[in-house]
Amino acid sequence: MGLIGATAEDVEGDMIKRVCEVDVGSTGLLSRFEPLIVSVVANPSQYRCPVLQTSAVLALSKYMMISHQLCEKYLQLLFTVLEKSADMAVRANTIVAAGDLAFRYPNLTEPWTPHLYARLQDPAPLVRKNTIIVLTHLILNDMIKVKGQISEMALVLEDKDESIAANARFFFSQLAKKGNDIYNVLPNIISHLSDPQRLVPREKFRNITRFLFSFVQKDKHCESLVEKICHRFRATGSEQQWRDLAHCLTQINFNDRCVRKLQDNFTCYQDKLVDRDVYTSFTSVTNKAKKFAKPETKALITELEEMMKTAQQKGLEELEDEREGEGDGEESEKKREKEENGRNASLSPPPIPLSRKKAKTTSKKASKQLRLQTPAKGRTEKVKSKVRVGTTRRLKALPVALESDEEKENSEWNEDDDFRTDVLTSARRAVANSGSITRRRPVRRVRGQKIRQLVFSSDEDEQSER
Repeated sequence: MGLIGATAEDVEGDMIKRVCEVDVGSTGLLSRFEPLIVSVVANPSQYRCPVLQTSAVLALSKYMMISHQLCEKYLQLLFTVLEKSADMAVRANTIVAAGDLAFRYPNLTEPWTPHLYARLQDPAPLVRKNTIIVLTHLILNDMIKVKGQISEMALVLEDKDESIAANARFFFSQLAKKGNDIYNVLPNIISHLSDPQRLVPREKFRNITRFLFSFVQKDKHCESLVEKICHRFRATGSEQQWRDLAHCLTQINFNDRCVRKLQDNFTCYQDKLVDRDVYTSFTSVTNKAKKFAKPETKALITELEEMMKTAQQKGLEELEDEREGEGDGEESEKKREKEENGRNASLSPPPIPLSRKKAKTTSKKASKQLRLQTPAKGRTEKVKSKVRVGTTRRLKALPVALESDEEKENSEWNEDDDFRTDVLTSARRAVANSGSITRRRPVRRVRGQKIRQLVFSSDEDEQSER
């Protein structure tokens, strides 16, 4: 083509990329297998063979390595398999493939970096081992920036598997040779590991910090770390965090300037000296600083020790006062409650005995029952009619309004026989009880026969109606 040097290499590289994108990503022969591979990887419940799953994941990762378009398209699927796959071999192979993709396309894989660090806590030792190897390769070659997630690497220093812990120690030892990376990351590691939500055991935390502080040797770094840790006391709220930070101070090589930094920032931690472990750590710091200190520095150290003692005594006295105040407050509240109960008892009327209450309730119930059982005087039965009431006339004796026996025999009833018998029986009963009878006008006819509706009422009811 007539091109020489770097330009020719660039042209060849562009041509190779174009061929890879066409053959794999769009219309080539290899692109025909893409739907099959994706189907096997995305449906592990349908394709349950472990060998098939492993082969499909490796094939997909190689397709993604060749084509930038396919890598961007299936990167989410690959990391989903990395987290949710139940097969240890699939996860172990996927983490290696993800590392290769991070080296090939660092800009695409940068948002997925926390998912790589998360595999350091995988239950399978093989997955953790592959992860520490991949991250070591990426970080030392500057393909991944060292950020806050490096605390996950620090936890691996205390892994149960000795080979994995050895790989972690190798990583930090190589990282310390690159410059100030450990010094820059150490405050974030301390803050993450001392977080109460992480629940890192005390001995595990102390072993990790002891190993990491061994790489901090410069005086400037020690002075800066002393100041940062002292300021960190203000942002903490639990006693365990105070103890962890105080222990970190014991791991620093103190010089004259470090002692002055510790004295200048005394207000940051003076209220934490009440805790016994915190005070013990600070006394060990001062004793350690006295060994190689100048006479002037020793005077500063003795002054600092006196300040620490006074602060501790003051804090203990305040704690005792608070406890006594809480006890006095509880006693005063109890006295007030007793006084209020006494006042309420003096103002309230004397209680009624239970025997009297029961007697009153039983008498009321008995009187109600007697009223229901005894009928009112002079009352008689009433036969209520559904027709309109007309003019009434008082009769002292039973009139010939009731039909005679002959009329009863001659009459022909086709319906309402029961009604007629009820009226007659009620009338006879009223006569027997010597009640009063009120006659009303006829309201119904059955084949020429009259039915007179009779209503019986007492003298008292009739007077009330008038």
